[in-house]
Amino acid sequence: MRKFALAFCATLAMSSVAAAIEYPTADELRSAVAGSQFSRITSAFNDFTQTWNQDGTAKLEIKPRFGMGETVTGTWEVKDGQLCTTLNSTSRGSGRPETKCSRYEKVGDKLFALNENGTHISDRPMFTLKQNQKSAAQ
Repeated sequence: MRKFALAFCATLAMSSVAAAIEYPTADELRSAVAGSQFSRITSAFNDFTQTWNQDGTAKLEIKPRFGMGETVTGTWEVKDGQLCTTLNSTSRGSGRPETKCSRYEKVGDKLFALNENGTHISDRPMFTLKQNQKSAAQ
């Protein structure tokens, strides 16, 4: 019985930690995204760079290691606490603009993209809160 009680307490402690996710406010997310750029190499060995401009326009540049690259343009907005990016279809896409919305977790001054199940997509943050946002949040 004692082992069960300890295991139960440990489970409660872990679930309370998991429930303590802090999300950025819409203003924090908008401020961190506007004028930002994120680059990485995918597992398919493509370099990609995503740019979110101050004016709400967005650009995705895909540079494969072999073959022709591609640039896709679109728009971005913060809606319902998520970053929503609408990009015109890529040559491999449906031919229609595609919108993807993502939620972010705030850890200190870093914003990490989350999967649908609430885990980090990467151990590398996508955005950093701007200095004025950090001091306003404290």
